[in-house]
Amino acid sequence: MLDHGTLQGTGGKDTIRCTRLDRVHYINGWGGDDDITINGDLHEREIWGGEGYDHVTIHGEVSGSYEHKANIYGEGGGDTITADYIGVHGFVSGGDGLDRIGVRTLAEGHIHGDADNDFITAENVQGVINGGPGNDRIKGPGFSGANPFTSFLGSYVFGGDGHDTCIYRPVAKNNEGVVDCEVREKHPVSAS
Repeated sequence: MLDHGTLQGTGGKDTIRCTRLDRVHYINGWGGDDDITINGDLHEREIWGGEGYDHVTIHGEVSGSYEHKANIYGEGGGDTITADYIGVHGFVSGGDGLDRIGVRTLAEGHIHGDADNDFITAENVQGVINGGPGNDRIKGPGFSGANPFTSFLGSYVFGGDGHDTCIYRPVAKNNEGVVDCEVREKHPVSAS
């Protein structure tokens, strides 16, 4: 249901597909295991999965000024969030539950797994990645797709409470940007 720029699901399982967001600024799946797919300009949009095991897929771009971004919230339940690009200062939060978060491009933004054992993949991210409480696995640039990115350069990675594993390319001798990861797996940058 679309009402004054807000697109809302129901308390049950919803399928929400948006290809044009001209009149939509806020999307909320509410309860149930929702499937939300967004294509198009994400300029200043907010997407909320709501309670349940939600799948949120973002294919789009962010137009406008430097500050324009998208904010994505999985909320409660084991959510799967996949985003191509969410802009400068964008924000992704898995919420409670065993979440799988994959972000291709994010500049000066935040990715938070929040509570429980989360799996976070960041391909080309500069900002803050925080696994939160739980035994998290954070996989750095270049290991989820065919195009290798070089590093977490300019980023800070916090495993958070729990026994966390961080897989990343070394960017400096001391890798001071990687904190609270009990297991660190460094992968060398190829010469090619």
